[in-house]
Amino acid sequence: MESLVKKQFVLLLMFFALPILSADLYSKNHQLYEIKSKHFIFIYPEDCKTEAFYLVQNAEEILQEVCSLLNTTFTDTLPVALTKDHQSLNGGFTPFPSNRIYLYLAPISPDSGFAVYNDSLRKLFLHELT
Repeated sequence: MESLVKKQFVLLLMFFALPILSADLYSKNHQLYEIKSKHFIFIYPEDCKTEAFYLVQNAEEILQEVCSLLNTTFTDTLPVALTKDHQSLNGGFTPFPSNRIYLYLAPISPDSGFAVYNDSLRKLFLHELT
């Protein structure tokens, strides 16, 4: 009996988790592009090209800053997905199903914590990287 309850619980959990796990980062179909640096793969649609090229030029320096401050090394390759399909500047890191960063690029609200920075994209990337 206990085994049946466990199986039902797992099935119920999977039922509610699937929509979350399959959520789309992009609100519509986009052709996606990739550019790479030593430790990062930037995945972006055409409307994020400028930001992606900025990050590929600066990401390794930002990573070195973080590694130096934390007295560590980084040997992996980390995907970074960029999108403008959201209404507020934000981002996140997730280890599931694999380590990756996603960045929501949007105009900065004056009420946002990022409004005080001169280089909000750099600060957002740094925040999600750490």
